[in-house]
Amino acid sequence: MLVSGCGEDGPTLSEVEKFDAYPLYYAGGEIAGNELDDISGEDSWQRNPDQRSVGFTFFYGTCELEGGDRPSCSPPIQIQVSSICDRHLGLYKGRPEVSDLRGAKASANGGGLEIFTGRTTVVIFGEHKLFRPAIQQLRRLGQDTPPSRLPPPVPGALRGKLPCQQPKRR
Repeated sequence: MLVSGCGEDGPTLSEVEKFDAYPLYYAGGEIAGNELDDISGEDSWQRNPDQRSVGFTFFYGTCELEGGDRPSCSPPIQIQVSSICDRHLGLYKGRPEVSDLRGAKASANGGGLEIFTGRTTVVIFGEHKLFRPAIQQLRRLGQDTPPSRLPPPVPGALRGKLPCQQPKRR
């Protein structure tokens, strides 16, 4: 059985385009022949007072369910997007290696490629052969074509120095 990225109907692209807590990035309508198949996000994001804690995943391609009682699968490539307040290098022990990527900063962590751009963290997961086309096509939601350069992360964001990255006091 072939299924979409997450198996449920998520928000539509036009619904997600209304999100404005931080810039969202995706790779357009397809990556190397794998069409944007689904988007997952919190259903309540429009009513969430702290929208920066909301994240979205863009699923490209389909997959075949495998496994016994609880079959599952992963689409060929996924792009997860979250606020740099919630996902940043300051959360990791030690000093992860960071490189330049189209004006932004990137680090390979946890099986994915994290890209830090402006106030947004973009994480690409999936088949490594699809990473390069995904990176080349990365753009802000609503842009027709990818820019040559992405914004650098806001100052202090990589080290976890932004006020929104500090633990909440009780």
